[in-house]
Amino acid sequence: RIPCGENSILVQCIGHKAVRLKVNVDGELEQNIILDSKSYGLAEVTVNSSNEDPAYNIIRKAIVMAQYYKKQVKAYKCNIYVRSFYNVDDFPKIVEMLSDEEDMRDIKVGNINEVMMEYSYTYPNNTVEKILHAKTGDNDTTKTGSSYINLSFYSIGGSSIISPLSKNAFSVYEFEFINSYLENGHMVSKIKIKPKRKGTDLMKGYIYINDKTFNINSVDVKFRQQLIDIEYKQIYSEIKENAWMPINHEMKVATSLLGFKVHFQYLASLSNLTVETDSVIDNKIKKALGIKEVNIQD
Repeated sequence: RIPCGENSILVQCIGHKAVRLKVNVDGELEQNIILDSKSYGLAEVTVNSSNEDPAYNIIRKAIVMAQYYKKQVKAYKCNIYVRSFYNVDDFPKIVEMLSDEEDMRDIKVGNINEVMMEYSYTYPNNTVEKILHAKTGDNDTTKTGSSYINLSFYSIGGSSIISPLSKNAFSVYEFEFINSYLENGHMVSKIKIKPKRKGTDLMKGYIYINDKTFNINSVDVKFRQQLIDIEYKQIYSEIKENAWMPINHEMKVATSLLGFKVHFQYLASLSNLTVETDSVIDNKIKKALGIKEVNIQD
């Protein structure tokens, strides 16, 4: 539900041009939206056996800048819409034999949860949530708790998964420059991530890097963790100068265990976002990017 009258709607999808619409709502409204594919360009490149794929230079700089971007945000406030959904695609015959018709119907349908909240975060891990609206498929909202998964691609890494922006990324990944395009005044490079070996600690897919600032524009990757297949997508937006944050998260999880096949989808969209950054880190970013340092006065 949104207020009647004029509303601003931003529609985004990786690989397509974002569209912002002014929509006048008066009762129920059906609005069909078609997004155009982004136009890609590739500068002329002479390739020979001694040339390095341009993706490596971009990723090399992105790895250096990642150490700053992951520490940049001190606090932020926003509104968040979260939608999660699961259903069971298949299940053992014994379950069908032991369950009545109503239980089987509930199992097949799964459940959907929607939450609208006010959210604030303060470094390192202090969060405050105020639930504005909650809705579930079974109409039981009493179990609604913290539903926002506060993730950034910069935070991925460790023993379970190796980030393509980690310091040892070149030892386990190959990178391929696919193309580039202009988006909101920023040139963006699309780079393919290819594992050099098999393993559940590696991912594959695409990462989109902003030119000049060498930060994440969006990611579209897949990986497998303990019998679970995961698709992970994020879209970032510049909230203030040189400060980008993920404003759209999408995860799809599929698993098969003991005859059950289950898939889960998760979507989180952030709006009305305000951010407080670390001024010291801001100046380190400017220095690393060759931008004149800003003097900080008390």
